[in-house]
Amino acid sequence: MGVELVDGEISFPRTIVRAFPFLVVGRRNRAVADLNEITYIGKSFGSEWVTLRFGEAQYPVPFASRKQRLAFFEAIQAQEPRVKIYRAY
Repeated sequence: MGVELVDGEISFPRTIVRAFPFLVVGRRNRAVADLNEITYIGKSFGSEWVTLRFGEAQYPVPFASRKQRLAFFEAIQAQEPRVKIYRAY
């Protein structure tokens, strides 16, 4: 579990069913340049959850702590300042 940001790519868990984001099979890789927006959707299942939007595709992604989530936001903003970051509530 977890998100990696390496060499301009984001690697994150690949969920089986959107309704159960904790059921994971493998990983998904996407280019940071393709990322349009990030939305913080809250805390659930003991993790901080965000949604990554790449065009029309959205992916729920867990973070173990608020500190890790905020560090990810800062790293994304450093690489791609045009990416918008929102809170769902």
